[in-house]
Amino acid sequence: MIVVLVLFASCIRPEDVRILGVEQVGIRSLARTDLAVRVDNRSNRKLALREGRMQIVVNEKPLAEIMLREPVEIARRTESTVQIPLQVKLNNPLLLLSGLVRGLPSDPSQIMLTGEVVVKGGCMKKKLKFDKMTLSDFMRTFGGDQKQLINFLEQWQDGLF
Repeated sequence: MIVVLVLFASCIRPEDVRILGVEQVGIRSLARTDLAVRVDNRSNRKLALREGRMQIVVNEKPLAEIMLREPVEIARRTESTVQIPLQVKLNNPLLLLSGLVRGLPSDPSQIMLTGEVVVKGGCMKKKLKFDKMTLSDFMRTFGGDQKQLINFLEQWQDGLF
């Protein structure tokens, strides 16, 4: 979600903000996860992710919905680790118990993302929506590494058991 900040905040060039990687996945409970992401913001503007919601669908079956629990800010002209508080809502918790989710598909076209984010950069606020976007298209459009996202989902799932 942070990469969206770059593309839709005002007066900020996409090359000024880079996602350097996911440093930690902190699983608080079944519904609460904190993601520590290393971000380099070389722009002159503080960036803010105000709202975010994403639904993950695997093999045409809704898996989970991930929502931003509280706004996240990224200071200007810094390289820092940003804590992203997420709420995770499983659409079908029995999938986890049955083991059907284990081994997420390696083919990213089977993982679809739908959602929206509200981003503020400087004085402008923008809403971005994406619908039934494959994981590979999402990562190509917004940056990041699809293997890291799959890794995050697997770490989150493993942390539950």
